[in-house]
Amino acid sequence: MEEAEELGRAIAIPEDAEPIARSPYEGPKVFDQFHPIPREEREEFAALMERADKVGLGALIKKETPIDENDLQVLKGDLTAKVDEPKRVVRVFIGSAAEDAEWERNALLLDVYPFLKQFCQRLGYEFQPVDLKFGRRDLTSLDDDHLMHNLAVAELRKCLEVSAGPAFMCLLGNKFGPHTIPSAIEKTEFNRIFQRLGTSNAADRWTDLQLLQEWFVLDQNVRPQSYVLQPISTVLPGFSSGESKATRLAVEKWWEVYGRIRRLLVEGSAVLNVEDRQKYMKGWIEEEIEAAFETDSVESQRALVFTRDFEGLLEDAPEHPEAAREYIDMIGRKTDVLATERLAHLRERLAPAFASTISWIDGAGFNPIEEAKHADHIRAFCDEFCRAVANNALLHHEARTVEERSHLVQEVAAHNDIAAKKMDGFMGHEELLEHLKHIVEGSVGDVSHPYIIHGVSGSGKSSLAASSIRLAQEQNPAVNTVYRAIGSTADSTDIRPLLRSLISQISTIYGAPSADELSTTDFDQLIDAFHASLALAKEESPLLVVLDGPEHLSDLNDGRDLAWFPQSIPAHVRLVVATRDTTGEGVGCFDLFRSVVPSEEQYLAVPRLSDEAVEQLVQKLRQAERRSLTQLQERVLLDACKRNGLPFYVQLASKVASSWRAFTPVPETKLAPTVGELMDNVFERLEKTHGRVFVSRTLLYLAASCPHGLTETELLDILNEDGEVLDEIFKSYHFTSPIRRLPHAAWIRLKADLSFFLEERDLFGRTFHSRHRRFWETAEERYLVDKQTVSKAHSTIADLLSARWQSTEFGHGPQGPLRRTVAATLFHLIEAERSGDIISALSNAKSLDAAVRAGAIDDLLAVVDEAAGKWPVIFKPVKRMGKLLAAEREELVGKPEALAGRIATLQETMMDNGYSYFGL
Repeated sequence: MEEAEELGRAIAIPEDAEPIARSPYEGPKVFDQFHPIPREEREEFAALMERADKVGLGALIKKETPIDENDLQVLKGDLTAKVDEPKRVVRVFIGSAAEDAEWERNALLLDVYPFLKQFCQRLGYEFQPVDLKFGRRDLTSLDDDHLMHNLAVAELRKCLEVSAGPAFMCLLGNKFGPHTIPSAIEKTEFNRIFQRLGTSNAADRWTDLQLLQEWFVLDQNVRPQSYVLQPISTVLPGFSSGESKATRLAVEKWWEVYGRIRRLLVEGSAVLNVEDRQKYMKGWIEEEIEAAFETDSVESQRALVFTRDFEGLLEDAPEHPEAAREYIDMIGRKTDVLATERLAHLRERLAPAFASTISWIDGAGFNPIEEAKHADHIRAFCDEFCRAVANNALLHHEARTVEERSHLVQEVAAHNDIAAKKMDGFMGHEELLEHLKHIVEGSVGDVSHPYIIHGVSGSGKSSLAASSIRLAQEQNPAVNTVYRAIGSTADSTDIRPLLRSLISQISTIYGAPSADELSTTDFDQLIDAFHASLALAKEESPLLVVLDGPEHLSDLNDGRDLAWFPQSIPAHVRLVVATRDTTGEGVGCFDLFRSVVPSEEQYLAVPRLSDEAVEQLVQKLRQAERRSLTQLQERVLLDACKRNGLPFYVQLASKVASSWRAFTPVPETKLAPTVGELMDNVFERLEKTHGRVFVSRTLLYLAASCPHGLTETELLDILNEDGEVLDEIFKSYHFTSPIRRLPHAAWIRLKADLSFFLEERDLFGRTFHSRHRRFWETAEERYLVDKQTVSKAHSTIADLLSARWQSTEFGHGPQGPLRRTVAATLFHLIEAERSGDIISALSNAKSLDAAVRAGAIDDLLAVVDEAAGKWPVIFKPVKRMGKLLAAEREELVGKPEALAGRIATLQETMMDNGYSYFGL
């Protein structure tokens, strides 16, 4: 008992034990003495940057890969054909115990990460370090529910999956760190452990068993039934009180409890077999390293371990435990034998990429400020870390076998993936599939006119429309299918690029000239070409076109007015549209469709679910979640779902109910009656859990970023510049950092809670998108509350992206991500009504050259058209620039001098015509 209490106190932060030499409070300048010369100016690393320049520039100039047979299958609508996209991010998980590597992780943040960010950008990658222990000296921070370690391992595996090259870098010192206490233990296993402990005659054993019963509570809702470790704040309310003294006392008490629970589980698990017992013996860092090397060997260089040893630490620890306990596992004034043995065993299995041995200063510990050899270690570690990441990223880039596919193929592949997910998510309206089958085969209605599937938001109309693809392919394997989830990508948001994309896909399928040969300025010509492309379909090779959500088209070129929409359909073509039923509301497209397609036979209404269908859907979702509910909870869920009747409501309500434990208090198991109200409740819970400012700003920026989206790096860069977000985070949790930045652990927890609504899609960058449009709509209603807020959000995003577009290092790399950056920058500048900045961007030869080489001419022209409509007088000169780009696109690609010369000539012409300068 005494030993366990000492263990808990060792891991906690003693109130009166200040660190011997604590870098975080010294500020960034403290690291200048380690190496006064900026990393990018040092010879070795300047050469690395130059090498990245050459490799990245080559990738940009390289032509898109020609369409191969797999690409053609993608374009024909084969949902099983996948496009292997080049990895676009170097995402590196940083492993270590928490406090023992604080000097190293702070040095990485200030010295290495800025260099690697620029380096990776020049290769066309984003650099994303994932350090979930950064700033968290007390690991209870952000871990009330004990899930942080599980999230960390999941994030590590994600790094291994998506990273271009290096994915795991671990500093392993003399400290093993916390052992794993499972957040849930299966009922049968817990009972065996409990019974084993009960047979012991140890003193205070009855108290020990009471402790386990207090902290582990049976949850009969989970399958298999398990004993769940209670949140710290449930048993120790002071933990979340917001009062520093009460929180400190609760943290100290928890670590005391942790030590006792850990000892009891290790002792009781002796009744289990060796394999099952391991989870009670392992430490956090041990599980991270094992996860990293499950799929990657040391030889791959994607997962590397760096070791650091202190000579003299073991001998000095009993004499000066306050200094030593941050760097070695201790119980009171003794070393923790179990932790020391586990660490030694772990090290025996590893071959470190970098090993450092330095002298421990008796009574003072580790102090790179005062000790030259300690500073040498920091310099050597940072150099080796930077060298390993940079060289591995270069090797991956030069050896990659996956080529950049054409813009069209990537766009179509993204929509095919959406269609496949919507089909998989179809549930609750099986009776409508038979009617849809007749529509596809042409046995109902008039095949020479479009078919309109309609229903309210959340009714399942999108999933039903996507299911027409499967039905058509089952009827006729030779059918070609073209699907667009309108508004889900940048090219499907404005009608002009949408039509060009549709024409190019259909033309490529049937071997006709593509839309690239059409004028980009004549909208009527595009409409005619779209209608003509439909006539390419043949009896032996018919065509199904599915357009989901035309109401999400932008105002540009009046896409929602349906002037482009074909009222009659050629032979061998089926056109299916899914749209929101807004009868009489004066918004959307549905009333217009009624005038364009007047016959009632052409319409398929999607009603609310029957009670029987609701029960079947709820049961299916419960089975998928591997959870059940108590009888009372089941009744609450079913009653709410039957009253609402929308499939999306049923899915959302079931997701909310999946968080209910068998012991959740009844007042906490209520469900709002509508999707909007239920979504608001979800947002309120998120704000309560993660912080109102943090959640609101995150969702505000994500909602404003549509349709281009934001990458994780872009979102975190924005949040790290938001002082109010950082104020809230640092006030709520005990974080230490040499500079103020959002702890990655806080973001990972929020991202996990948003996973039901958000997903990352790899379309010219891994950007966040919503799984359901209703999520964005509710977020916009809740957070984009007025014109000023909207303008500021767009302006903030524009500033970030504009800097990347115009920076030297982003003038390299693959075309796709740069094109997205150009298009997104201009989109947000328009939404922020910053006409002067748009003109500056469009009259800057360097920026224009990067945009032209990235294939963004059509995006530039679209912006010129929209801006000229909003500000016709001041954009008259820019219209001339648009005509120049349209007429001479091929001659100007990759020729910045020629482009600069044409801009200068155009400026002189404008001045001769009365414009004093090319701009405002």
